[in-house]
Amino acid sequence: MINDLETEIIDLYRWIQDAERCEQLIEMLSREEATRERHAIIKELVVETEIEKVFKTYYLNRTSYSGIINRPAWGYAEGKSSPPKNWGNFLRTASKKLVDVEMFSLDFTEILNMPPKGRDVLIYLDPPYYHADQKRAYTKPFDIEDHIRVAHALRNTKYNFCLSYDDCPEIRELYSWANINDVSWLYNTDNKPGQSRKACKEVIITNYETKHINSIL
Repeated sequence: MINDLETEIIDLYRWIQDAERCEQLIEMLSREEATRERHAIIKELVVETEIEKVFKTYYLNRTSYSGIINRPAWGYAEGKSSPPKNWGNFLRTASKKLVDVEMFSLDFTEILNMPPKGRDVLIYLDPPYYHADQKRAYTKPFDIEDHIRVAHALRNTKYNFCLSYDDCPEIRELYSWANINDVSWLYNTDNKPGQSRKACKEVIITNYETKHINSIL
C-alpha cells in the first residue's frame, strides 16, 4: 500500500503499475534528453492528456533539484543523476513491483485506521521535514499541528512503524518515547565542483528495537 497527498505522484504510480501504459511512457521518454533548456520547456508544458501529465511529472522528478516537482529548479548533474537511457529499466522494474499494490491520496490518519492486510504490518512514513521550506517543496501544507498529529497517531498505533525526519530538537522531543536512531549520508545534488559534498543528518524513529540501522540504509 502506498499513500501520498501529492496526487501527481500517485497518478504516476498508477500509470506505470499497468505494464502496457508503462511502455507507452517509456517510449515517450526515450526521445528525451536531460538538459537545462529541455527542463525549462517541460516545466512550462500545458498538459492535455493523462500521459502528458505523468510524463511531465516523471521528467521533472528526474531532472529537478531533489526531485521536487512543485516550482522545480534544474538539478540534473552528469555522472551523479540517472541518465535518460536508464529511465526505461527503472520504470519497468517499478511496474513489476507495483503489481497488486493499492494506492491512495488520503490523510495519514485514514491509512493508520485501516484494518490490517496481514498478520505483520510495518508502516514506513516519510513526512515533510519539520524545518522544510513548505512553499518551495510541497503543494499541500503540512504545519506544526500536522507534525504533532503524526506523533500522537503513531504513539497510539498498533502497527510497527519506521519514520524518517530531519534531526532537530523539536522532533527529538516529540518522539522522546520512541527509539531514535541517528543516520547520515552525503548529498549527490547541490554540490559544486571542487567542493566537499554536503552532509545530511536525519533520524530514523521506530516503535521497535533496531540493530545496525546505518548499515541497512
